[in-house]
Amino acid sequence: MNNRRSFLLISGLALISYGVVFTMNFLNQKGIWLSENFTGILRLLLLVSALLLLMSAIWLEAKKSPTVEQRPAKTVHGWSFGFILTLLLALGLAVYVDPHARFGTDIFPSITPSARSIKVAMLGSFDTKPDIVILGSSRAFTLSPLYIEEKTGLSAFNMSVEGGRVGDYAVQINYMLRSQTKPHLLLVEIAKETLDGDVQNSDLQPLSLLPYMPMEMAFSVADTSLRDVLSVQSFSDSFYILALPDVQTRLRTWGFEADGMGFRKPITHEQYVDLLTATVERRLAGMSCRNIDQSAKQTLEALLKVAEANGIAVVLYESPTHPA
Repeated sequence: MNNRRSFLLISGLALISYGVVFTMNFLNQKGIWLSENFTGILRLLLLVSALLLLMSAIWLEAKKSPTVEQRPAKTVHGWSFGFILTLLLALGLAVYVDPHARFGTDIFPSITPSARSIKVAMLGSFDTKPDIVILGSSRAFTLSPLYIEEKTGLSAFNMSVEGGRVGDYAVQINYMLRSQTKPHLLLVEIAKETLDGDVQNSDLQPLSLLPYMPMEMAFSVADTSLRDVLSVQSFSDSFYILALPDVQTRLRTWGFEADGMGFRKPITHEQYVDLLTATVERRLAGMSCRNIDQSAKQTLEALLKVAEANGIAVVLYESPTHPA
């Protein structure tokens, strides 16, 4: 029985190891390869591995002699131990690599710019309490606080985050009020995405912001985070980051100045074309006329009331957008 288990284990590990080595060699030859492609390959690899292991288990069970003593309790304990060990390994890998910037380990760059945790830390260590704070999505990354200060004489900080929605704005203003960094004016971006879809944006929230979220949002983010760290997506993204050559250069395409302003790091023409093509395809697929999401509308109205109650002025703006 031990020999059979060893055969199953070695076969599965050999297949997965071959897939990982093959993918690393492929990444070395390719200028840029999106994590979505890697995820598709790894999912297929895991499914094939599981199918082969299942077929091997059925074949070995059929070959087993009827006289062999059955030990169901031992089998259950073995499977339980393997299941728990797998969960712990997946959790440990997700925390160590932190592919979706949830834990703030910052050992490796994340798949996304992780501006939420970075900007909070930057605002906390900003030289002075800013008079103006910019709230928005990644389209507002390059709005210059220095330019605003030159034109108005007021200090500014760019708090925009990737995929920013009104739910993010609510968390950010709550953080500013509780950390004594309350500005005199908020520049708030209004766009289709801002008032559309999941205002909580649970997939992108770091756990460090839980204390500044409404209870319902905090529970949603905690639940989403737990599901994510134990998902195939998190597992594949972690391996993608570990296998990607020059991971610091390839993934950290955005950097941020001390005042929160974003700057795009230099990329090759091939990378530019690949990224532009993928971005345009996603943009065009998601462009449609929709009504304002009622929960987003309520969140925005509540944010305006909080700002008014705390003597904070609000200016709404819209970033220019073109389908291409």
